[in-house]
Amino acid sequence: MEISEAIQKRRSIRAFKPDPVPLDILKNILEESLRAPSWANTQPWEFAVATGKPLEKIREGFLAKGSASPSPDIARPPDIPNAMPTGYAYLISRIA
Repeated sequence: MEISEAIQKRRSIRAFKPDPVPLDILKNILEESLRAPSWANTQPWEFAVATGKPLEKIREGFLAKGSASPSPDIARPPDIPNAMPTGYAYLISRIA
C-alpha cells in the first residue's frame, strides 16, 4: 500500500467487538512493532498485555475515573494555543 492510499483509506474505529484478540496475533503485532523506527534507535516504548482479572481491574479503574469527573481522557496543556488556520487552501498557500 502506498502512503497516499494509506492516508486516504485511514479511518477511526470507536466501537470494538467483544471478542478477545488471540494471543498469537497479539504476539505477532508486538514483535513487528519492535521494528518501528525511533530516534537514534532508542526504542523508548514498553508494552503490556493484560487479560482476565488484571484487565478487568484496569477497565474498572478507567470507568471509575471517567465517571468521577468531566476531565478528558487525554491530558491537555493548561493553556491551549489559538487554533491555527487549516484546510487545503491554507496549506497550499503556505507551500506556494
